[in-house]
Amino acid sequence: MELSDLTENEFIPAFGDSNTFGMGLPEEELWYNKLGEVHPIYNAGVINGNLTDVYLMMTSMYKSKNCIDGWQYKT
Repeated sequence: MELSDLTENEFIPAFGDSNTFGMGLPEEELWYNKLGEVHPIYNAGVINGNLTDVYLMMTSMYKSKNCIDGWQYKT
């Protein structure tokens, strides 16, 4: 699933490190797939990630969705 495929307010981003990214795990074993959510979940996990990576990913996602969907991005 690509970020551009998602609709504003109709997905849940899952931020985190290698545990969120889930390298080598089956999709059903990822922690966020056990939440029972009805909205699609976008895996924004970063291997060997830290809080700076999460911040950069969040701001990048916000800005890119702004360009794609016409959100009003304010600095």
